Amino acid sequence: VTPDGRLVALGASQERFLRGGTRIAAARPEPYRAWDVGSGERVEEASVVSPEWSGALLAPAGRLIALARTGNGGAAVCDVRTGRRQELVDAGAAWPLAFSPDGERVALAEPADLSAAKENAGVLVYDARTGKRVAVAERSAGEVFRAAAFSPDGRLVAAPGADALHVW
Repeated sequence: VTPDGRLVALGASQERFLRGGTRIAAARPEPYRAWDVGSGERVEEASVVSPEWSGALLAPAGRLIALARTGNGGAAVCDVRTGRRQELVDAGAAWPLAFSPDGERVALAEPADLSAAKENAGVLVYDARTGKRVAVAERSAGEVFRAAAFSPDGRLVAAPGADALHVW
């Protein structure tokens, strides 16, 4: 939804309105694309995603995309303008869930079957530029997180569990 509430974007990918609603960008396991909302003209395209990557998540400003690698796992953040890809350290088979409002951090969910053998992690938070893990939000036994959100100031992460909302 645009900031003025007049337009809604729907599709099979992850879309986000940019620049106060004047552009819309789409991220998916294909090229990143952005269009001018008024004219419908494509204004940007970047081939930063290949078939080995899935789970594209677009940052608020539309410049970064978080990706999950299919197969043996891994995650990365890619700059759509430069093509620079930053691997996320020790991400395993984690899945991108949310960017912080400023786009500086990204939260990933770690599957329960992998988490059980590790530090009881559920949501992993990474610095989007350096790829370093900056926080681990622990989960209760058997808990699986499939969604997360940062607070508006970016200081807290919330994830819905089976019977409670977890906030770290």
